[in-house]
Amino acid sequence: MAAQDAGRDAAAQLAVPADISYEVELDEAPDAGAPAMVDPQAPAPALRPVIPAHLRTWAGVRTAVRHHAGVQSHRARYHAVRSPAYLLTALAWALVGVFRLLGRQLRWWWLAEQQGLRSRAAVAGDADAWLKLHSEAKRTRRLRGAVLGAELAAVTAAAAVLAHLHLWWAWALAGAAVLPLLARHGRPADRPIVTPAVVTPRFRRLNADIVLRAYYAAGLGHPDKRDMQVTFGAPMARDGEGSRVLVDLPYGLGLDDAAKARPRIASGLDVTESQVFIHRDPTSHRRHVLWVADRDPLAVPVGRTPLLACKATDIWRPAPLGLDERGQLVSLLLMWVSVLVGALPRQGKSFTARMLALYCALDPHVRMDVFDASGKPDWRKFSLVADSFAFGLTPTRTACRPSCCWTR
Repeated sequence: MAAQDAGRDAAAQLAVPADISYEVELDEAPDAGAPAMVDPQAPAPALRPVIPAHLRTWAGVRTAVRHHAGVQSHRARYHAVRSPAYLLTALAWALVGVFRLLGRQLRWWWLAEQQGLRSRAAVAGDADAWLKLHSEAKRTRRLRGAVLGAELAAVTAAAAVLAHLHLWWAWALAGAAVLPLLARHGRPADRPIVTPAVVTPRFRRLNADIVLRAYYAAGLGHPDKRDMQVTFGAPMARDGEGSRVLVDLPYGLGLDDAAKARPRIASGLDVTESQVFIHRDPTSHRRHVLWVADRDPLAVPVGRTPLLACKATDIWRPAPLGLDERGQLVSLLLMWVSVLVGALPRQGKSFTARMLALYCALDPHVRMDVFDASGKPDWRKFSLVADSFAFGLTPTRTACRPSCCWTR
């Protein structure tokens, strides 16, 4: 019997296909535990600074005060130079205003606006209406004539009092009070007497339609396709001297596509390319910040560099390099940094490098070695302050200021 059972077991094992597999749990099943959150928590809201960044330091406060004081000083000097012309123009328009005011007073007294009603009543043959209008006109003229008589008497009495007192400052006060009113009545609305000293720049105010038109014209989406439409992550707002908006590109497009299309975006916005700035947004690669300046930052003069004051500098502090598109100072820390300046011809490479070299030269503890292989006169003056220098590809003399030695 045992032999038969063993034979049947062997036959059953041979009947099982060789390609059948079984899943065997080798590890214990983990405990269910508490459910895990799938959606991340919303990020903390960004808080705007209570005090603007440019007013947190005394240097920023001094710069802001200096800017506003300079604007007000310019206005004062501008109007002071033109004050004689303002006075003559105001006198001329005041004379015109006297006649215009008299004509307006006479038309008000004569009730000239009723002339049309009486004419229509006479043409229609309505005698009752014409008599009623005529009687009303006579009563109105008597009342308004009395008002004008009282006004003329008051003006005459005031002039007689001023003439009797013989006070020049009283005449000056009366003229200062009456002259602007008469000049305002005399001059046309499009001929101002006082011209503005500071002209407020005009700029294109962006809206959502203009931005969408620009992005679609640049090929960054399609308005009629559902998954290819450009949207906004935040409403458009003013940011400094420009407009700022958070743009969400269609899926599959990112920041690099927007950066490559910047010239076409500027064309769609009808501004220069140097007015369009695209910045990365940390939340998504297809989201970026579009900032459009009101005017071309390259056309705004930066002003004189503070290095021209020839005051001592500190190489451990950042060197002033210029202003960015928002008018904020751009600085560069030269310590432990290698600087390579490269650009197209006539774009300011030598100027930028010499400005950084000047910052180093104004530090008395910095050793300078100047070598110019081109041999141009751009760097020749640095031989007065450099510890060693050489110009051109041919062997030249190299100066060593501390020991005053010369080598060929």
